[in-house]
Amino acid sequence: GASEARSLTERRRPDTVVWAASGALEWVRWQLQTAPGIANFLLLDKFDSSLARAALEAGFEDVWSDGWDAGVAMAKLQRAVERRPHAPSKSQAVTGTLSQLSFIDMVQILAAGMRSVRIELHKGKANAKIILWQGQIKYAEAAGKMGEEAVYEILAWQDATFSFSPVETMPEVNCRVPNEAMLLEGCRLMDERKRNGDSEPIAITVEERSMV
Repeated sequence: GASEARSLTERRRPDTVVWAASGALEWVRWQLQTAPGIANFLLLDKFDSSLARAALEAGFEDVWSDGWDAGVAMAKLQRAVERRPHAPSKSQAVTGTLSQLSFIDMVQILAAGMRSVRIELHKGKANAKIILWQGQIKYAEAAGKMGEEAVYEILAWQDATFSFSPVETMPEVNCRVPNEAMLLEGCRLMDERKRNGDSEPIAITVEERSMV
């Protein structure tokens, strides 16, 4: 929510913020007064004309709803950052939470733009790092797990903070499966766990995958 966004901004000023909650209006009004130069976007599950109008009046760059195009969204994010007169330097990160923008949506947006970025995630005491090279996940580590197993771990996280920033060199490769196949397999395995009666989201290991 807005209070969490303020806390993240105080720790590390973001280039952009993508919201999926109406509480974003409170944040933008605060941000325009105390931390100008941050580009804000609103993502709605279902289009609401009154909320979209209020968001644009409050200072949002754009409002996206059902049927939004990931490639167009990534282009708008990049343009918004580049034209902001007080936008932070390229080395700074875009930050947010998985409750606002899911890991799958984030990967799809970055993949559509063929971005090369490092994604860092924090969930309590657990940390994770994903590196995309030209839009494809090439390296992953999370809570002591590596490769595909780390991606499945992150897919099981329901709430975490994230930041992503550009990378300029090809990372060490420990993920060789295409993004879509890896994400679909992780979601399928989590659904399998739920059907078997596990109520809590539990990370799937590579060994378990081979047994399904």
